[in-house]
Amino acid sequence: MDAALASGLSVARVATMFDHAVSENTLRRHKPHLTAAMVELKKEREQAGPRSAMDRLEELYKRTTRILNAAEREGRAGVSLSAVRELRGLVETIAKITGELDERPQVVVNLAESREWAQMQDVILGALARHPDARVAVADALFDADLIVAGEIEA
Repeated sequence: MDAALASGLSVARVATMFDHAVSENTLRRHKPHLTAAMVELKKEREQAGPRSAMDRLEELYKRTTRILNAAEREGRAGVSLSAVRELRGLVETIAKITGELDERPQVVVNLAESREWAQMQDVILGALARHPDARVAVADALFDADLIVAGEIEA
């Protein structure tokens, strides 16, 4: 309600937004007590324009860290644990957005054990057997690219 009042909406509109849970008279009496800081914050947010999800997450991270630090100083274990849970979730979300955490399934294909690769290797080596100079050139190129160890392809 405070944010709605600070945004400049009429008392009647704010009361309607909240299904008249608070009377218009109560809202009128409350409106002068809105802090100047809240009104200023609203103006700043409007001037700053839309923020990215990452910006909002970073801000939540900072706020939650402050809550955690205050709770630890005050010995409030329950609040500390809640803040830790929130921070864990924020860190995970930030890591997903930045690519630090990739939960996509990882597929490893071992070509050396592939039947198709063995067949291809036989075909290539068979073709190169008829061209000794080409066979040596291919072996040298593979060696230079660190793809084979010297002596793996027999000349």
